[in-house]
Amino acid sequence: MQWLTNKLTTYTIATVLVLLCCVSPASANDKDTSSSLTIACSANFVAVMDQLLPVFKAQVKTDIQVKVVTGSSGTLATQLRYGAPYDVFFSADAILPTQLKTDGFGIESTVYALGELVFYSSEGYDSLEGVMTRLPHITLAIANPRYAPYGQAAVEVLAHLQTKPKKTVTGGSILHAFQYVESQNAELGLIAKSLLQQPHNGTAIAIPSEWYQPIEQHVLLVKDSVFARQFYHFVQTEQAQQLIKSMGYR
Repeated sequence: MQWLTNKLTTYTIATVLVLLCCVSPASANDKDTSSSLTIACSANFVAVMDQLLPVFKAQVKTDIQVKVVTGSSGTLATQLRYGAPYDVFFSADAILPTQLKTDGFGIESTVYALGELVFYSSEGYDSLEGVMTRLPHITLAIANPRYAPYGQAAVEVLAHLQTKPKKTVTGGSILHAFQYVESQNAELGLIAKSLLQQPHNGTAIAIPSEWYQPIEQHVLLVKDSVFARQFYHFVQTEQAQQLIKSMGYR
């Protein structure tokens, strides 16, 4: 009986050692050699992201698989809290990345862009005076201020104007607000200037920056993987920053 006990003990120890040998190296290698990158990107930044990624891939010289998930910043932040496998999070504000980092859902964050809000018209308005005259008689599209920082900025602009539109339609993200105008379901929208980088049929009217709080956009490094950290630092380089500023950001 003692012999059987000793034999089982020896077998158990051997089994554990075999499992450790099989599992431990694989876990380490997964972190070091993973050639994928999943990016959570707020809707305003999608067009810029499409331009940044080819430049980044050319620099790392690796066949990296990149997946970009888009939506409002608030929605993406909630998904991250519930386990969405994002490596990097590009928010349209500074608050959400800071909160996520404080709560243990990220490593570090920094500013990557200063957003700009514009009126976008399908009716040919070309001045703020024209917008202010017509606003009480038309439908205005904005992003949901509960989830989208650009939506909150839109609310601040309307408060400054002290004028309400005839009707307000709310999109889940700033991209949806843009699409309302493009599809002629709204005559006017308050959108991110960066969205004008994609094909569009309307006209944009600049808004004084003092009409809303600065839209300081932060990127959060969620996972400490090789490519996540490389991309996090890449968007801070002069090359990336010049591209970002050329596409509708300050």
